[in-house]
Amino acid sequence: MYEAAHVLREHAWLGYAFAILSSIGAMYVRVLLSGVLEGFPFITFFVALVLTAFIFGWRAGALCTVVGGIISAYFLLPPNWSLATPTGVSNWIGMGFYVVLTGVILLLTAAMHRSFAEYAVD
Repeated sequence: MYEAAHVLREHAWLGYAFAILSSIGAMYVRVLLSGVLEGFPFITFFVALVLTAFIFGWRAGALCTVVGGIISAYFLLPPNWSLATPTGVSNWIGMGFYVVLTGVILLLTAAMHRSFAEYAVD
């Protein structure tokens, strides 16, 4: 699968478009599952990030992370429909976990892409 996605990775704009669309899709799924996922505002955005970073690389994954964080903060964290500072300790903890976990995912996928590229050269 990695080799098959090589053609897609050659066009950065495809990765950035996919990052934005997957973030919007993650928000759509999150809204559909709002009754089940109560209290987990970022959970669907991790799936979008992993798919984006695996297929298109860490740069598109970073865009997906930023867009997903902004969408979550605006629509899901109180005060809703605002980019104001989230209220409540649990929201700050959730945002902190989001930042740390997405950073780890981006570092791991960057290392994976580098390893695959070195393996392909050998």
